[in-house]
Amino acid sequence: MNFTCQTTYALSTVTSNTGKPARFLRRIEGAHITGSLVRRQVFHMDITFLLNGESVEVRDASPTVTLLDWLREERGLTGTKEGCNEGDCGACTVMVTDARGSRGLNACILFLPQIEGCAVRTVEGISSPDGDLHPVQEEMIAHHGSQCGFCTPGMVMSAAALLKENPNPTEHEVRVYLEGNLCRCTGYHNIVKAILAAAGAQGEKIAAE
Repeated sequence: MNFTCQTTYALSTVTSNTGKPARFLRRIEGAHITGSLVRRQVFHMDITFLLNGESVEVRDASPTVTLLDWLREERGLTGTKEGCNEGDCGACTVMVTDARGSRGLNACILFLPQIEGCAVRTVEGISSPDGDLHPVQEEMIAHHGSQCGFCTPGMVMSAAALLKENPNPTEHEVRVYLEGNLCRCTGYHNIVKAILAAAGAQGEKIAAE
């Protein structure tokens, strides 16, 4: 991982109650404050990771850019939704795979440098190479697990990550895994049914192979 540094300066003064300029020292992330000058250091880096099976290199990546913003604005992968932008609703869930396995993570609170060396998969890349839908996608359709559809990509990615690590989950395990994904339309009954059905379909497909 290569680091570069950019340094900028900004005068930090305000007007006091007497009408005279006064020094204003405030805490700024990544900054060194000396006297009336604010010295800000912003580190940029080059990172490499897999995105939907394709090797991607991002040069001069800012450490403050989230994976969600980069996916939507730089790659046009808008299936990853922006909901709460605080890591609570799960609409932005993507699958991240590293040495520890695959997990569904919130892209809105995941910064680009954190995915160095990882494999990231979005809902656009969850289908098979020949274009067949992922079993979770097929069963979400069959079991009417989507209504407005806003939460669906995140649900699908969480479910896919779960089934990759646990191909035969119990209903309780599915419900626990989906605690970070909120749906305000359908409730969760049909979604859970769809994921359990996908687990069965996935098992049958593996057995047939």
